[in-house]
Amino acid sequence: MSKAFDEAVLAIIDGDAVRLRELLTADPSLITAHSSSDHRSTLLHYVAANGIENELQRTPPNAVEIAVILLEAGADVNALAETYGGGPNQTTLNLLVSSVHPAKARLQGKLTRLLLDAGAPPNGLEDDGSPLDTALFFGKEAGAE
Repeated sequence: MSKAFDEAVLAIIDGDAVRLRELLTADPSLITAHSSSDHRSTLLHYVAANGIENELQRTPPNAVEIAVILLEAGADVNALAETYGGGPNQTTLNLLVSSVHPAKARLQGKLTRLLLDAGAPPNGLEDDGSPLDTALFFGKEAGAE
């Protein structure tokens, strides 16, 4: 990962909205960049706190604000990562609805709604119901609602 990408990831998981905005203003290409780690996540994927390095799985109290900043900067709500073997279900939405961290922070429902409002398809990229199925399988009612 580039130093700027790493700094943006830390700003996301620490909830440092000011620093995140500074980094995205200084280097707008960060919004479409992917991690050099095997999971190849975008910055928006880090909001889901799932499928990435364990030490980077955190949901700050202002995670909704952080996600809004990323989306307003042009984050692709349907970008895929290579988490859990990759494939069409590795969107931020699918990762979010099964993640324990946003659920514990009581932000899973708000973040899910934000992603849906931003254009994430409620039935998944392949129209197979994967976000709802994933949320129900992992017992995450807020994500399913």
